[in-house]
Amino acid sequence: MLGLLPLAGLMWMSGQFAAYGSAVGELRVGQAPVVAGDKPEAGVATALTPIGQLEYASPNRQVILEYGPRLLWRRPNLLKSKKLLVLHVADLSVTLDVTPNVRLVERAAASYGEADYASLTQIFGGQSNVPQVMDIFAVSAGTGLRWDANRIWRYEAILDVEHREVVGDISERRSAGVPGAPPVVIETPAGAPPVVDTGAVQISPSFRQTNLQLDSSAIARIDRRNDLVLTLGGSDRILDNGVDIVALTPRLGWRTRLARTTELRLAAGVTYVRDRGARRLVGEGGIVRPVGDISIDTLLLGRRNVAWRGGAGVTLDYFVEPFLPAVGPRVVAVARSLVLFEPSWTVGVEGLFASSLRGTPPTPTARNVDETVVSVALPVRHRVSTNFIVETGVRWSVLAPRIRADDVTFHQRQTWIYVSLTGTTRRVDEWIAPRDTSADTRDEGMFAR
Repeated sequence: MLGLLPLAGLMWMSGQFAAYGSAVGELRVGQAPVVAGDKPEAGVATALTPIGQLEYASPNRQVILEYGPRLLWRRPNLLKSKKLLVLHVADLSVTLDVTPNVRLVERAAASYGEADYASLTQIFGGQSNVPQVMDIFAVSAGTGLRWDANRIWRYEAILDVEHREVVGDISERRSAGVPGAPPVVIETPAGAPPVVDTGAVQISPSFRQTNLQLDSSAIARIDRRNDLVLTLGGSDRILDNGVDIVALTPRLGWRTRLARTTELRLAAGVTYVRDRGARRLVGEGGIVRPVGDISIDTLLLGRRNVAWRGGAGVTLDYFVEPFLPAVGPRVVAVARSLVLFEPSWTVGVEGLFASSLRGTPPTPTARNVDETVVSVALPVRHRVSTNFIVETGVRWSVLAPRIRADDVTFHQRQTWIYVSLTGTTRRVDEWIAPRDTSADTRDEGMFAR
């Protein structure tokens, strides 16, 4: 957002405005715990998300504004209520090509309302230690600059700011059935009867989290197959309870195209972490820990009417868990496969494993708190027409304590069979061509157009 105001005046130059609308409806049935620590119960849930989008586009700039409330109903639920959960979500993105070699990107997002477990895990970046329901306000903003200095070197810098906090009416209740468990905060509407959660995570009613992240990189194209990536990242994680942790992370990476449709990525570095707040999680002085990742993306099968893509990756990072709170190394492994049948079918499978690698529990009373998640999804999608998509599939997940805990028992199983319908006024492409990695693939993430 830092550069949005200077860019606003440019919007009224030559360009075109367009408005689009879409709606995503989902029905799912399955089993999941209603209260953390309980056995899975049969249930049904429905979600509806209408989205309005306003777009401004010209040859060298693009502005997209989106808003859509997410309406969720689930039975049974934690509050034993029939009410809808409503989460308001808005997104803004601005892309401006100042010159053929310089691109500016601005983005902002905000969420406000009642978020369920699935929404909270997305808002908090895959964190599993979140309540089943919580009123939340989250806002984020980012600004980025990309400069193609010459045919070899590209420079990028991205600054992100995030803020999240608990809002609304909350009650604090002591966990039942977990000896020595600390108090747990559970979202309850005004006048509702007390509810009890059996989890072992304490969430303060004044919970606030602010994240600052600055990443800069230099990317050198060695030849058509190889890129050298030098990255320096800095971050500051600030919590309301006196936790303030800063990190500096230099990394050296390599991207190589093993074939026209196969790309391998390697990166390694270290992160220096230290406390700045009154509450010490890292310890005196600071620590240095290794970080890195490896991933591969490839076309397993390519025919005229069929394309089969696959990919896998493993990441080692140093993670700040905001709710425990705790810090430590974390491993994340992902694998995915997608088969595309021309012109309108896709069949996929996606797997995730993430866990803390800490050797000790965050607190003596949270020895077996869940810090490991395993999930699998099997989506099947069909493009019915240029404006209508139907998807069905299965989602499954389990939780467990960190993998180095004394007793690693997987529980909190969730199994859902779902059907999702999407209608949109924007044309849906009939065929997604397999990516040719021999081309320049450095436009990614925030800088992808």
